[in-house]
Amino acid sequence: MRLTIEGNIYSNETASSDAVKPRLVINDPTLSLENELDFNNISVYPNPITDNFYVKGLTNEEATIFVYNTLGQLLKQEVYNNSVDFSSLEVGVYYVKVLNGVKEKIFSIVKK
Repeated sequence: MRLTIEGNIYSNETASSDAVKPRLVINDPTLSLENELDFNNISVYPNPITDNFYVKGLTNEEATIFVYNTLGQLLKQEVYNNSVDFSSLEVGVYYVKVLNGVKEKIFSIVKK
């Protein structure tokens, strides 16, 4: 979990010298919590697949899907929109990268 505070931050405490004791003052802060662990809840299903797969656990943020073969060649890239069509790809193992903002997760998928 990451804590973000935006604004001016100071302390009400006084010190004999600023070099001796740091001060903390908060003026009109914006406090937010971002749960980075939510991205770990993302999964793809079904696996193995025949035609389409789905991504479970995405928020309303836009995600991009990258599909690679076992040689690391990019075969497909698209903005996720409810499912990813695998019907044009041959039977085999593929790697799917889900990129959501700056976070990414990679899955291995088998196409039957």
